[in-house]
Amino acid sequence: MAAGAGLAMTPQAAAPAPTRTAAGVVLTVSLGPTRTATINASEAGIDQVPWMINLDKIAALPAVTKYRLAAACRTGEVIAIETVLDPDAAAVCDGGGRVPAPIGPVHGAAEVAPLLCALLPGTDLTIESINGRAGLAIRRAGTAVAVIAVSCDEDRATTLCVVLNPAKLRGWHRR
Repeated sequence: MAAGAGLAMTPQAAAPAPTRTAAGVVLTVSLGPTRTATINASEAGIDQVPWMINLDKIAALPAVTKYRLAAACRTGEVIAIETVLDPDAAAVCDGGGRVPAPIGPVHGAAEVAPLLCALLPGTDLTIESINGRAGLAIRRAGTAVAVIAVSCDEDRATTLCVVLNPAKLRGWHRR
């Protein structure tokens, strides 16, 4: 999936409710007090949503939460990323002793968000299948610098498994 597919950043202060269009369900989700992202449900991999579902519940689906996290990361703003993380979120990093990485788990949205921000400058972020579920791949000039498996609880990301070890990222490079 191309970077940004399914997402359009909008500078709105308030997010309207999800709506049905000819193209399917479109959600505008909050990324903080002054920023939102618009997500097309079919591009987020939730195009099989039944027409009778409560549209307000769609924003809590894990696939949408991962798109919200990707949109927040693309802003490069710690506060936008924190908005998508559970207050008790945790990140576990695997640098393999080859790249700088926290030795133990990083706890709390206020600590995890800056960790993600540190990985982002000068990179391309895409949503890809990681262990059979949507996750984040971060590349710099086609070379993978991180792959992040994301677990969600309702509308918040709770656990991030961040692979930074270059030996484990070889299969993720694009040239």
